[in-house]
Amino acid sequence: MKTFLLCAGCMLMSISFSACLNDDDDVPADKVDSVGLYISGLTCVTGPVWGVDYPMEAMMVKFADRKDSTTLTFDRIDGFTYHRGHEYELRIERTILGMPPADGLGEKYRLLEILSDKEIDATREEVHLSVKSVADVLWGDESHSQGHPVPGMGVQEEGEDTWWVIPYNGIEGFKYEESYSYELIVEKIVPKEIPESTRWSFTTTQYVWKQTLSKSEK
Repeated sequence: MKTFLLCAGCMLMSISFSACLNDDDDVPADKVDSVGLYISGLTCVTGPVWGVDYPMEAMMVKFADRKDSTTLTFDRIDGFTYHRGHEYELRIERTILGMPPADGLGEKYRLLEILSDKEIDATREEVHLSVKSVADVLWGDESHSQGHPVPGMGVQEEGEDTWWVIPYNGIEGFKYEESYSYELIVEKIVPKEIPESTRWSFTTTQYVWKQTLSKSEK
């Protein structure tokens, strides 16, 4: 009797183990390929992205095998650093995840080769920029702030009376720390041609950090 029970138990364990193996076999595999990617010299403001509750400045890109353009955050391509005012043609490795995380992204990208890197036609000058945090901004349309006021980074160029708001990542090379105000020297890049679009909110002025003149608590 004991022998029978032991054998039955072993059979059940074997069946369970086999079921686990079969379950693993049913998991969709990742798909990996290489593809061309065009990155525009224009950037745009997107709505909140994964893990961020406020609008972000992002790259405008187009995959060679896809019809429509889309946006990617500046850190989405492993091994690649985007510079404002440049347009690129890349060859990347694309991994389409078989089982993407429920709270994450379904594709990963890795740089294979920079095929071209060109400066766009734009005016470029160094300016003095004041920076502070601005709360409760209702960005251009509901897709940017989901219909609710959200924070942003207030900037004012020297000699100008107006403050305007840009995303917290809106100055290349600069990381804003909450509760501080800054005086910066930045390169100001203004693309000469910005297409009209009802789909994308193009950034009309791009900034690149050059020097921090002062940092003070508000």
